[in-house]
Amino acid sequence: MRWALFALPAACLAVALGALWWTQGVADIVAPSSSEATGQRAEDAPGERSAVETVDSDVERMFERAEVVMEKAVESSADSFISDLGAGAEKGAQGAAVRWSEQRDLVGPAQDVLYAYAELPEAELMSSGYLDLAGNVWVALVQGGREWVDMVYLASNEERSETDVHIVRLRAEIPDS
Repeated sequence: MRWALFALPAACLAVALGALWWTQGVADIVAPSSSEATGQRAEDAPGERSAVETVDSDVERMFERAEVVMEKAVESSADSFISDLGAGAEKGAQGAAVRWSEQRDLVGPAQDVLYAYAELPEAELMSSGYLDLAGNVWVALVQGGREWVDMVYLASNEERSETDVHIVRLRAEIPDS
């Protein structure tokens, strides 16, 4: 079960890279860099960070933010996690996290979580699937409009008699205009 501790950060990395890829594409459409506007190559423009440096620092910042949020996870349940995440991730907060355990196989809690999200009009399932061949670890990414992203992580024990559920909500950082 020790390997499961590395699965959530791996899922976070996948989310971070996907979000950065998406935001980088949007940023390039909205405001091309000065080197693109002047026709200079990025390595010729003094003082500009390369795309790799930007992505690396953004990924680091996102991991730090997710770690801070995960440390403050509150006990919840399948019936109340949506409201618990909403209450914990008020505007201006880094995000919120919830956790709980159920005495069932992974499939039941995963269905309960997906049904709860299906009732939210702004929630969209972006990705989901098993992280291991045995089917003991399942993750999902759910996006709530442009406001938040939830990282869902479920892991069952080897006997499949108990499932731990962890959900982290990160709120969008909207720059001041």
